[in-house]
Amino acid sequence: CSFMISRLLLLSAASSARASGSIEYFESSPNSNCLDGPCAPGNEFCGQPFRNAPTFHLMDQHGCGENDPNGPVFDPVHGVIHHFYQIHLATGKGHGPDYGHFVSKDFIHWAPMPVA
Repeated sequence: CSFMISRLLLLSAASSARASGSIEYFESSPNSNCLDGPCAPGNEFCGQPFRNAPTFHLMDQHGCGENDPNGPVFDPVHGVIHHFYQIHLATGKGHGPDYGHFVSKDFIHWAPMPVA
């Protein structure tokens, strides 16, 4: 129940921020297509990168967000851990999400990989 209340408060705060114009930077930037849909190819960084992330927090830096994280999955052949997540790159209608991909050997240092 407290999770739902927290979520409602977060949604309410986000609505208030939008109404007050505090995200004006993103609406007026040349990369504002993130507000209307997926990021365009070559424009994956369509917002300010999240620079204040916790030290050991895995985070997508594309600006369109990490959705539906899956994993970790250990690959014994290469000795790495794979982490996949949905990413909505610019696609035509009817095409689903692509899958972003990170790998690590120690759960601390992660390397971004090409879209899976």
